[in-house]
Amino acid sequence: MKYRKGFIVSALLIIMLVNNHILCAKQITQLPLSNDSISANIKLASQGNPKAEFDLAEYYLSKTDTQSRAAAIKWLSLSAEQNYVQAQLQIAQLYMRSKVVKPDIKKAAYWYLRAAELGSTQAQIAIADLYYQGKGVKADINQALYWYEQASNKKDIEADFKLGALYSKNKWGKQDFHKAYQHFKAAADNQHLEAQLRIAYLYEKGLGIEQSDRQAFKWYEKAAQRNHPRAQYKVGLAYMHGVGVAKDIPHAIAWLEVAASQGSRLSGIYQKKLKHLVSEAELVKAREDVMSFIHHV
Repeated sequence: MKYRKGFIVSALLIIMLVNNHILCAKQITQLPLSNDSISANIKLASQGNPKAEFDLAEYYLSKTDTQSRAAAIKWLSLSAEQNYVQAQLQIAQLYMRSKVVKPDIKKAAYWYLRAAELGSTQAQIAIADLYYQGKGVKADINQALYWYEQASNKKDIEADFKLGALYSKNKWGKQDFHKAYQHFKAAADNQHLEAQLRIAYLYEKGLGIEQSDRQAFKWYEKAAQRNHPRAQYKVGLAYMHGVGVAKDIPHAIAWLEVAASQGSRLSGIYQKKLKHLVSEAELVKAREDVMSFIHHV
């Protein structure tokens, strides 16, 4: 009797969906409900609940047949139209790159913009990227800056990094190394690896900030500790020439060896030329120091 009752309830729900023109009967009957929670979501979704519509779309997205995918898009669209941000992000991502729907970058941009206007940091960065690249929307550096800044104002480190990168370039006539420094610094202080490398370069060259070999070394070393090969190469050079740190050939070789092991060709050349200048014991000790430092992140 319990099974029969459950069957009747499911049938009534299916009829409700058909009457509301949300999914065709064929789609629904071929996608049986798996449990009570899905049944509850269908009931709520049929009443226009955006979260239930989104949850139901997620359920259908977990399946691989064509009809499930079509149902997922319909539910996502219904939820997104009601300004449910998660649905807007999901459908935008599907239109950007997926096998669920035919890629359509203009539709992706449309949904990212809708979500960005509702305050989604992820969407703000995504639509800024599209404005910067001129994909799905007309290239507009001012719109790109606006949306990156919206995300940056919420302490998003990726937005700060992208603003730093944008202000470092002169492509759009917006080059401003001081602003680049400020945004790279904000990201670097929050452990953004590439930002740490960029802030080191600005200190090294004196761009947007007073030149400082010591500060450049400090930031290269931070990135080197996190196994960035370019930073490890720069730390090796600093030790080799005594720039920003006391000259130390054994540690120079040790750092250059680590960078070379990750594909840095110049590091390999330098460390081979330096090896005859130190004893094996000195080099062994320096290698131990470097590896201990790297692993102590």
